[in-house]
Amino acid sequence: MRGHYRVLRSPAFVCALYGLLALISTHPLWRHLTTAVPSNIGDPLLNTWILAWDGHALLTDPVHLFDANIFFPLKATLAYSEHLLGTALPTLPILLISGEPVLAYNVAFLTSFMLSGFGLYLLALRYTGNRLAAFLAGLAFAFAPYRLSLMAHLPLLTVQWLPLALLYLDTFMSTTDRNQVFWKNLVSDPLSRRSLALFVFFFTLQAATSWHLAVFTAFIVTLYALGNWFTRRAAFSWPILAGLGAAALVGALVMAPLLLPYLKVLPELHNTRPWDTIVAFAATPTDYLAACPANLFWGQLTAPFRTRMGFVEEHTLFPGLLASALTAFSLMFFGKKGALRPAQDEAGPSTLRLGSGQALLRTGPSTQLRTGGAGSVVGIFWVILILSVSLTFGPFLHLKGWGIAIPMPYHLLTGLVPALSLMRVPPRWMMVGLFAMSLLLGFSLTSILGWARRKGWSAQMVYGLALLLGLGLLSEGYAAPIPLAQVGDTAQLPEVYRWLTRDGDDYAILEMPFYSAPQPEYPETRRLYASTVHWKQLVNGYSGHTPSRQPELAQRLAGFPDQEAIAALQELGAQKVRYLIVHSLEQGFDRDSWEADGRWRLARSLTLRPVYESGGDFAYEVNPYGQALVTAPETVTDPFWRERLPHPVEADFAGLTSLLAYEVLEREDGSLSLVLYWHCLERMENNYTVFVHLLDAERNIVAQGDSPPVQGQYPTTTWAVGEMVRDEHPLMGPPEAMARGVRFAVGWYSTQEGRLGVVTDLEATDHVDLPR
Repeated sequence: MRGHYRVLRSPAFVCALYGLLALISTHPLWRHLTTAVPSNIGDPLLNTWILAWDGHALLTDPVHLFDANIFFPLKATLAYSEHLLGTALPTLPILLISGEPVLAYNVAFLTSFMLSGFGLYLLALRYTGNRLAAFLAGLAFAFAPYRLSLMAHLPLLTVQWLPLALLYLDTFMSTTDRNQVFWKNLVSDPLSRRSLALFVFFFTLQAATSWHLAVFTAFIVTLYALGNWFTRRAAFSWPILAGLGAAALVGALVMAPLLLPYLKVLPELHNTRPWDTIVAFAATPTDYLAACPANLFWGQLTAPFRTRMGFVEEHTLFPGLLASALTAFSLMFFGKKGALRPAQDEAGPSTLRLGSGQALLRTGPSTQLRTGGAGSVVGIFWVILILSVSLTFGPFLHLKGWGIAIPMPYHLLTGLVPALSLMRVPPRWMMVGLFAMSLLLGFSLTSILGWARRKGWSAQMVYGLALLLGLGLLSEGYAAPIPLAQVGDTAQLPEVYRWLTRDGDDYAILEMPFYSAPQPEYPETRRLYASTVHWKQLVNGYSGHTPSRQPELAQRLAGFPDQEAIAALQELGAQKVRYLIVHSLEQGFDRDSWEADGRWRLARSLTLRPVYESGGDFAYEVNPYGQALVTAPETVTDPFWRERLPHPVEADFAGLTSLLAYEVLEREDGSLSLVLYWHCLERMENNYTVFVHLLDAERNIVAQGDSPPVQGQYPTTTWAVGEMVRDEHPLMGPPEAMARGVRFAVGWYSTQEGRLGVVTDLEATDHVDLPR
């Protein structure tokens, strides 16, 4: 029995229990791990792509990690959003084994709840020595209403390394001998040395997870260290300062390569994130009464507080009624030595070990708390809580009913560190507040459970009370079944993306429809996700920042496939954009107009050469030379297009049109097409038909492809004088017969005039012979 109790107290069991609760709280995500993402396709798919890109770049070209494959040809485009490297590294094995970016994302999403709860459990256990209270504190942190309202924001959810960073910081400060020189202390005290190293490791790992959490972690660590300076002066010393300075230096050196790309794009980010944006996103007091709509218990009850002008999902700051009450109860510790007295059988150390069995940390009440200093730590976290809440209000706290705007610390903080103004959503500081609340709640629960034991409650009654409190905390943030966005696994992506992988060439593509601000941009995340199959460069993109080039290009492409759009595509072709992909079945795309006119405009264009069609998706090679590919082949220098130069011809058909060139397309499926390049010389009053005969060596017709120009979609009566037309004719005939064909006979005819005469440099006849 005692062995079973030891198992239940083990860190592995506690961590697994948080994992089980994560699966329950995010139901039914566990059933769709490879095919769906939580919430919507916006930021979740963006972050899915970022995790996959990080892994791809680290394994293939780590030097160019930040030159991501979006917004081509712009550089350092990963710096337009969070790099998520601290999350990408732990999930890389999952991505490599499964090949499914959505699975890697969902594992990161689920483990953020599990590890955040477990990390705070260990930290609270160190402060309080009470496992039940520590577990409930971890529960409050991992499954708070605010966290579950951030389901679409993985960079804010992956805060699991923060509690461990603070845990090892506290261990280092409490074990370092203040009378010894710093370096001698590290040499003589393995616990101090190990604690400092692990503090640096977890701090850096958290900072590498996202810049938001890097700022939040630095904020908490700084205030915690300063708080210890003022409240535990006897335990704070120059050796500790030297250790923290060394830790800061190591962290800065590790993070510098990740920071430099952001400094390069900093002016551009500043221009697109004015002060007005921060003010617009700032919280108001009533936002703390607003839970997310999906919240099972509080969603409907708090609906009136979500109706104010400018309210968005990031304003759902409701911390929970029970959690708030328990946090407020921690005020009783101020100035009271010995107020925290856990029951004897709940106190005591818990050892977390490495795989080799070496003790990683022996947790239990810290030195300060064992000597009755709980009030000082509670005071530190109350300061952190108050400051973080004040920062959610942005530069001013607006009391609209009174017409008052109270200046907030946000002004001071961004004045000291101007780059912090790039954090355009002040309510995200609530994550810091939630961290402080959860620890304060742990102190309150320790006191409550200890009081119950001292009053003679049986162990069963104490556990029953803890169970009720745990259910209360869990229910306040419960939102299952959570909304899911179905995106499919990589095998379910359109076939056109696998077609792009047929060669290893390095080139860019553009996909239509093209989405950019001020219109909703989130559909572009599907392009990012699909790019994990082929990793070609994308002109498309979606990120935390939209470069100015994107809306300008969107405006030029708005009339696609008009001449302005085709001219823009030709310019992109000169920048190594090789393919245009058109998704004609995509929601919002005018499929009827495309089938009636759009696709045939592209078919006759010399700028776009159709090369693929499947499932409503069309692929076109983008010709950067336009008509010069036919009229001035000597100017074509790109090796890719030199291989595709059409064969020149000089044939004049009755002074109405001339044939300038042709090319033969023999595809892998055995189909055969003849592409003709016409030049309109005079306006034609009749509608003519092109005859194309494939002849064998004896001049027998083995296949043919007669039709009006552009498969009947561009009558000659609509041709403009001087216009050049690309005209593709698929040939029909038995495959074995077509294999015997050696030349084509091409000409024009109409029901009114019969065949048109043709003049070549060799003879005058009614057709022209073209070698195969």
